[in-house]
Amino acid sequence: MKLYLQLAWRNLWRNKRRTLISVSSVFFAVVLALLMRSMQLGSYEYMIQNVVKLSTGYMQIHADGYWDKRSIDLSFTFTDSMRGALAGVEYVSDVIPRLQTFALAASHEVTRAAMVNGIDPLLEDRMNGLEAKVIRGSYLDPHGRGALISEGLGSHLGLDVGDTLVLYGQGYHGIIAAGKYPVEGIVKFPTPEMNAASVYLALPTAQELYGMPGEVNSASLMIDHPRHQAEVLERVKALVGDGYEVMGWDEMMPDVVQAIEVDNAGGILMLVILYVVIGFGVFGTVMMMTIERRKEFGVLMAVGMHRSRLILTTLTETVFLSLIGVIAGAAASLPIMVYYAKNPIRLTGELAEVMIRFGMDPILPLSMNPGIIGAQMLVVLLLAIISVSYPARVIMNLEPVKAMRA
Repeated sequence: MKLYLQLAWRNLWRNKRRTLISVSSVFFAVVLALLMRSMQLGSYEYMIQNVVKLSTGYMQIHADGYWDKRSIDLSFTFTDSMRGALAGVEYVSDVIPRLQTFALAASHEVTRAAMVNGIDPLLEDRMNGLEAKVIRGSYLDPHGRGALISEGLGSHLGLDVGDTLVLYGQGYHGIIAAGKYPVEGIVKFPTPEMNAASVYLALPTAQELYGMPGEVNSASLMIDHPRHQAEVLERVKALVGDGYEVMGWDEMMPDVVQAIEVDNAGGILMLVILYVVIGFGVFGTVMMMTIERRKEFGVLMAVGMHRSRLILTTLTETVFLSLIGVIAGAAASLPIMVYYAKNPIRLTGELAEVMIRFGMDPILPLSMNPGIIGAQMLVVLLLAIISVSYPARVIMNLEPVKAMRA
């Protein structure tokens, strides 16, 4: 085998110019494919990270039927033992209980429907950085009776720090929920919907308001890495048992999943075009090598070299050619990927405004998923193997005497 490797390597550099041109076509196509795919997957990872942090977590636990009806009556008791059991599941980094429902927010004669969020202030801040969004006043005291309100809601109601917010709505099993709460702070969200109608209360205060002590309607789970989601989801389902529904973020937000899938399809189409370019580059080189070496092949076969070994040597040459281009392309791309993974590209213009409106920092990080490089190598090697079909066919049909006379 060593002899065939040496022959293939020497044959490759008999025409250096041709080899370098072919390697360059593979090199530039691989660099472009890697950077494009890394950028695309990085944008998906960043979008998913923001979605789970701002709203659902990687998964949520509800009472059966809650997600379809969103009724405050479909709640469950969240005990310290349940929190401890969930936090003990491998890869789970945080368990965030919430009580979320609507109420009428009022001040004097002005009212507006608002989403009331009963939260654990410390856990919520750790999940989505809520405290950093406070623009006036102070953050929620976990044991206090104050409220955080969004900037848009405060402006509509004419409320500021130190004023009194009135909440009125329907509590647990139809009871009247009404209360007055001092405004401790004003938070500003980039998302218009959240900024227009959000109220935050400490969880015990919200439970008291709605007459449901110890009850929550969701518990969000954060995990250390998205790749563990499916495994954690199955473990949590087995842990909580019947009477609960455990849903991943992708199940709760199918519109986000659909948007990613549509964009991903476009990205894959572009990769296919690049792969076609790589394929033609490799095939063109192999075809030229075959035409130029027909006489050589005839001589080798005349002195006793088996056709299968000749095909193996040609395949080895093509694999060498492809590997040089892929490895060089990966080596050139990796520092760029590492740099922009740590220092994301900052976006401007309309795209940046759209991202800000959806609560995301206008950046585009690159993904460092090792599978990206592995996929490129496998595809290019597959193209190389396919390209050898032409010289293999020529060699199998070659007549040594005619080839030597050509």
